[in-house]
Amino acid sequence: MGAGVEGLCRTFLQEATTGWDYWTQRAASKYITYARLQAQGTVPGVLTVGDSSADYGFSPVDFNEAVGRPGYAYNLATLGNFPLSFDETVNEMVLDASGPHPAYLFILFTRGGFERRDQMRPTERSVLTSPVVRQSNGSRTVGHFFALARLWPSRMSLLDQARRGAAPISSERGFQARDDASGAVPERPATQRPFVLDPERLAVLEKTFALCRRHGIQPILVHPPIHSLERYRWVNPDAYVEAAAQLSSQYQVPFWDYSRDSRYDDHMRDLVHLNPEGARAFSIELARRFQGWLRP
Repeated sequence: MGAGVEGLCRTFLQEATTGWDYWTQRAASKYITYARLQAQGTVPGVLTVGDSSADYGFSPVDFNEAVGRPGYAYNLATLGNFPLSFDETVNEMVLDASGPHPAYLFILFTRGGFERRDQMRPTERSVLTSPVVRQSNGSRTVGHFFALARLWPSRMSLLDQARRGAAPISSERGFQARDDASGAVPERPATQRPFVLDPERLAVLEKTFALCRRHGIQPILVHPPIHSLERYRWVNPDAYVEAAAQLSSQYQVPFWDYSRDSRYDDHMRDLVHLNPEGARAFSIELARRFQGWLRP
């Protein structure tokens, strides 16, 4: 990956003026940092992926401290990365890419990501039609370097940092806390609707399991905590959990379901996002369960 790759990246970044507008420089830093770790052969033992519930809800620092392994886990989850875009940004660009892979993959989604609902498609479409994804489709070997690098005007400086070996993210290991923890108390949804499971989205999860099996990665599917009131949004709130449990059993993947765990109700920023205190408590809980699961 020498001057040719750098030239390609520069050309691409000069042309990429649209796409992934809802993702931040911090999200770009996550992928650039992970690409550098992979290039150095120092990938984390545990890689966490998913959408904002994971981005805000999993603290690698607290997890690593609880398991007694500094630098062991890394949070690659990003805002709005629902299954149809996750298929490209994680399945293709991370799991099916060349290079070393993590030993364990924590996959964190709430049920909402698997609903057949048109409101999520514009977010996913903005990823799938972005220059970043279209370019990585044609060149997987350099896709990591400019994944999420739609930064204006500071995107080139980030790429330069990655080439120089600077770490855009250091001690937090990719964690993005919801630091606005003093927000409004979640309220019970005023209306209910049927939860219609989207088979296309569930197929993405099945593909993730298959890719993990191919590359010797142990996946662990996790439904993170949600507020108890969130269940009132749906007529049939357990539709996804039941389907996920069945699919996980089929692939012999552990499924850790915290969707009914009311212990976290006082540590929620809203119905589906933990606040910083909740993220810390949940990450320590995952570490405890992970260690217990590893023991014979």
